[in-house]
Amino acid sequence: MVAILTPIGFAAQDEHITIICHLYASDIWSRAKHATEGVRLLSTLTVGLLGCGGIGKIVAEHCKAMGMTVWGMTRTPVDESRRCDAVDVYRTTDRLPELLAVCDYVVNILPSTKETTDLLSGGILSNCRERKSYFINIGRGDVVSEDSLVEAINKNWISGAALDVCKEEPLPQESRLWSLPNVLVTPHVAWRSNTLVQDHASAFAENYKRFIEGDPLIDEYFLDQPY
Repeated sequence: MVAILTPIGFAAQDEHITIICHLYASDIWSRAKHATEGVRLLSTLTVGLLGCGGIGKIVAEHCKAMGMTVWGMTRTPVDESRRCDAVDVYRTTDRLPELLAVCDYVVNILPSTKETTDLLSGGILSNCRERKSYFINIGRGDVVSEDSLVEAINKNWISGAALDVCKEEPLPQESRLWSLPNVLVTPHVAWRSNTLVQDHASAFAENYKRFIEGDPLIDEYFLDQPY
């Protein structure tokens, strides 16, 4: 057995040598190198999170772990004592254009409320045109109209979109989003995982323990708030 170092790591099988020699001989190897052109290190990029609640904070922590600069947008100013260490810069909704202008990725995690509906509709995504931001929506689909999103992509204000949620679900077959090559649509499954049932059970058990002991509950829902 021979171990060799390849561009994707160590290969430790004799047959790999034959395959690699074939790749060199057929010039596939040199052509494959072009596939990485334009790839950027996450540590050089900035992500903007629209919504910094429980999910937003977890996303921020993962992005920060990969070295990204993290901006977070909230409805109201966040007190220093309540700020997430993984968020470098906080901005309120009224300063959304500033956030859009500096971020390479914009991730919507907002719930559906009167204030968030069509927040990104109209021409506000034009603020992304310098960075050619990539839009990711795992919040609610009504944050942006289809017309506005298609316009932003066609005018090259944003480089593309990954949509786990849409205003109308399932996304109609006649939607123009299906025909755009730089749009990825998934069927509202970003919340799923192979530990989902276990996570829910653990959260219930923890909250039951807190309730019995009179401690504050995790992820409380307030009836006087829209989420």
